Amino acid sequence: MAKKTTAKSISFQEQFTALEKITQNFEAGKYSLEVGVQKFEEGLRLAQNLKQQLEAVENKIQTIKGKYNELAPETDKE
Repeated sequence: MAKKTTAKSISFQEQFTALEKITQNFEAGKYSLEVGVQKFEEGLRLAQNLKQQLEAVENKIQTIKGKYNELAPETDKE
């Protein structure tokens, strides 16, 4: 029995690649109406998941930068 994967168990790169493939197939007109609707919904889910992951990374970077700034005060103040 095939294991169903969730978006969280797939890497960012794999999700991005899947979204790119869906986009390319839409641009090439490869989907029927029924499949197109399903792929559109899948693409939206992927895009939302990718956005959430990027936001989490951005927040982490801001936290790290904040900690660094506390340890090493700016020397370029005018």
